[in-house]
Amino acid sequence: MKTQEQVIPMNMVRVCVHSKGTYDAAGIFFSKLSDRGIWFISVADLLLKMDRLLDRGGRPQAFQAKRSFQEERTRNTADFGNKAVQAARTWNAAWAAVPQMEDEEILTQQGTYATYDIIVQSRMHSSMQGIFKDGTGRYLGTFESDLQLMRLMLIENEKRSSFATSL
Repeated sequence: MKTQEQVIPMNMVRVCVHSKGTYDAAGIFFSKLSDRGIWFISVADLLLKMDRLLDRGGRPQAFQAKRSFQEERTRNTADFGNKAVQAARTWNAAWAAVPQMEDEEILTQQGTYATYDIIVQSRMHSSMQGIFKDGTGRYLGTFESDLQLMRLMLIENEKRSSFATSL
């Protein structure tokens, strides 16, 4: 009997926590949208780098444009049309993107301290929404904002820490 293979969606990130502080964690995360792991030094850094990676991959599409404090060139009516065409091209190219990393390669990655899978289902109100699981696929919760995701991760890290000290 053939075993069913786990398929990783393009909007999933595997987070490998290699060190943990009182209210923080550091490590590396993997995604099909990148050809290598991306290091993070804090949970806030993880969220910023995840958001940047998801922007580049276009999955899931952000519901609003990012703010920028850089000077923008003067816009005219033709500029708006060009931006719409460029956005459509980017959107189509993102959905046709080829995975940069194989499922098996991502699934074999494990953190020294903990491993989590984050599936980002949408990005509204300049924040992420999705599902939070452990490295074995066990459901740990859902999140409606970046802060809720941080809280879920830190609570789970504390549970692991208190379990390890009780042994």
